[in-house]
Amino acid sequence: MVKLQKTSTQYISIGVPYDQVFDYLTNPLFYKEWSTNFIKDISLEKGEHYALTPMGRVKFVVKGDRQSGNIDLFFGETPFPTHTRVLRNAEGATYLFTLFKNDELPNAAWEAGIAGLIEELETLKNQFDL
Repeated sequence: MVKLQKTSTQYISIGVPYDQVFDYLTNPLFYKEWSTNFIKDISLEKGEHYALTPMGRVKFVVKGDRQSGNIDLFFGETPFPTHTRVLRNAEGATYLFTLFKNDELPNAAWEAGIAGLIEELETLKNQFDL
């Protein structure tokens, strides 16, 4: 049997068109507006984005595919992205965000991270209600 990590997928439905949500989520500069528990600031330097996170200042890359809705977030030099996806939902969109728990992360920190993500997704939804 292969080893698997514990995962948690959270989602939010947003009452604006898919393309508007996708465009917003593929712009790295907007993450500081809603991912406030994890990203404290984003800067653009020499064509590359950097995020100020609990891990310190790290390179931040967002790669999106409009057709599939997949949006992968790369923090630092890790080759493994954080996987997210925008789905068409009638005239709006639903955004899914999957967290993976590594073995070193204490359960209390894992649970706090999930709670923080849920809060951030509500903040994201509110960005479109302005």
